[in-house]
Amino acid sequence: MTQPLHGIASCVILAVNDTYITSSVPKLQTDCEIIWCKMEIIGHKTVYLSSYYYPKTSHEKGYTEYGIRIERASKIRNTFIISACDFNLPGWDWSSKKIKLHTQCVANHEKFADILDDNGMVQLVNKPTKGPNTLDLVVTNHPDSYMRVETLPGLSDHDIVFAEVNLNLRKSIQKPRIIPLYRKANWENIKVDLINLHKDIISMNEQKEGINERGHTFKLN
Repeated sequence: MTQPLHGIASCVILAVNDTYITSSVPKLQTDCEIIWCKMEIIGHKTVYLSSYYYPKTSHEKGYTEYGIRIERASKIRNTFIISACDFNLPGWDWSSKKIKLHTQCVANHEKFADILDDNGMVQLVNKPTKGPNTLDLVVTNHPDSYMRVETLPGLSDHDIVFAEVNLNLRKSIQKPRIIPLYRKANWENIKVDLINLHKDIISMNEQKEGINERGHTFKLN
C-alpha cells in the first residue's frame, strides 16, 4: 500500500506479508502523509498498522491530523496499534523523555507528546536513527508485547528501526477450583445435622450462653 505525499515526489509505504488477512482503513486516512492497514489475526486483537511521514517539523497541521487519527484508532474496541516511520521530531531525547535545549518548534514537539499521553500510546525507540537525532519512531498502545526494539544500519541516511512483537495466541489458564458434587451428598445425614444444630441454637438461647460458646459450637459442627 502506498500513499502519495502532497506536492512532494515521494510516498509512504506499508508492506505486509500476504499470509495475513489485511485491508485498508479509509476512516483512518487523513490529510497528512499516513497510510493505515487492518490485520486480522485469529485469537488476537485486531492489529492496526500505520506508516507516517511529515517532512516539516514547523508545520503543526500534520501532527494535528495525526493526533485525530490516533485518537480515532484508539477508540476502536480491542485494537493493537502499531504506528511507525519518520516523525521528523529531532528535538526529542527519548532516552531521557526530555526535549533538547535550543530545540526549534518546541510547541509541535510537545503536541506530539500530548497526543501519545492523551491516547494511551508509548514511543519505543530511544536511540538515534539519523545522525544524533531520533526521527524514526515506533508508537503503540501495547508496549509490553514488544520483545525488542533496536536500530540497524540502513540503506539511506536513516538507520533501520527493527521491532519484534509477540502476537502469539494467548491461552487463558484457568485456576483449579473445587466443584461440589451435590448428587453424591448424603442429604439425610445433612438434614439430621441441621435439625440438631437448630436444637443446639435454641438451647443456647434459653441458657443465655455467650458469643464465644456459640462460636465454639458452630466450629464443632
